[in-house]
Amino acid sequence: KIRKGLLTLLAAGLPLSAAAAGPDELRYDYLEVGVAFGEVDSVGDDVDFTGIGAAGSWGIHDNFALFAALGTGEIDTGFGDVDTTELSVGINPHFPIANNVDIVIPVALEWADFDSNFGSDDDTGYSIGIGIRALLSPSWEMGVGLQHVDIFDGDDQSIAGNVRWHINDLFSVALGASLSDDASSVGLDVRFSF
Repeated sequence: KIRKGLLTLLAAGLPLSAAAAGPDELRYDYLEVGVAFGEVDSVGDDVDFTGIGAAGSWGIHDNFALFAALGTGEIDTGFGDVDTTELSVGINPHFPIANNVDIVIPVALEWADFDSNFGSDDDTGYSIGIGIRALLSPSWEMGVGLQHVDIFDGDDQSIAGNVRWHINDLFSVALGASLSDDASSVGLDVRFSF
């Protein structure tokens, strides 16, 4: 259950982060780094989680972008820490539904590894999501999305949202949050768009 909750924490932000925006249009080319803090359900008890990660996206077509994300984290279970490593690689179809408003449908292969005092485990799976990105002004962007993650013989659904402040054409900062049955988190990322 810890593994499923952690993947929800880390992957929930990916669909919304799988696209970058400029001052006058939505763009899909970026590199970013971020941190996340949250809680994961561990056999009925909430335990703390912290993580860091890096992600990137490359628009290969007007309506498609490739993306990848690598994250590492630590879960404080009270019985020793669980170290985590996650990798997501996928494609993010995106289609305009209004001026500077896109629907995004990210699909990814997921890999995760967990190490603790009791052993280690790794698995591969997939995620699929649907979300909306809206550039409200040259300085502000908002996103919201739903995601389904299937890995480690289980699945989980989450909802996530973020607000991004575009400092200039190249740099932006986002504050986001995600929520599922097994986990909740807040995160902060810094993005370089190109």
